[in-house]
Amino acid sequence: MSLLCVRVKKAKLHGPPDKFNAYVTLKVQNVKSTTITVRGDQPCWEQDFMFEINHLESGLVVELWNKGLIWDTMIGTALIPLDSIGQSDEEGPGDWTSLDSEVLMREDEICGTSNPTPHRVLLDTRFELPFGTAHARHGQATCSTRTKNGSSTDGGATDGGPKNGRTKNGRTKNGRAKTARTNTARTKTAGPTEAS
Repeated sequence: MSLLCVRVKKAKLHGPPDKFNAYVTLKVQNVKSTTITVRGDQPCWEQDFMFEINHLESGLVVELWNKGLIWDTMIGTALIPLDSIGQSDEEGPGDWTSLDSEVLMREDEICGTSNPTPHRVLLDTRFELPFGTAHARHGQATCSTRTKNGSSTDGGATDGGPKNGRTKNGRTKNGRAKTARTNTARTKTAGPTEAS
């Protein structure tokens, strides 16, 4: 199992600044996480997300949305294959990802995107642990979020439905209650400190 670290940094959107109230959604192996909403044509999030990944055959789906009064509209989307993401123990400057307007599906799974848009998002994606070094949990991915101020929130596995993975009655789409495993945010320490 590997730890996928994604930092959603910022975006460059084309259009009037007052038109956008944007947020980013990340989806990988049936787990969905969302940034806060930021106004303007150059929104800056600087939010960290961590996902436990069990296999590299899938991809990270990035969606940029514009929050509306009644419903939200997708600004653009991208698919980043997991096997194209490198390994690093340190954050990097990130890469600008161009967004497309359409999703390509194969057997109910996203296999790509098409129809380029002028919008781009800056993401720093990396694997922190070598793949296959920890105990694998079959088919389960989990997520943890860390914001600029260092606070963290844990999110559980979802079925791609509502943001918390449950319907209004607290059950998943198949009618059964679902238990979620979570991964707490990890912080690095500078090492031992001297006693005063």
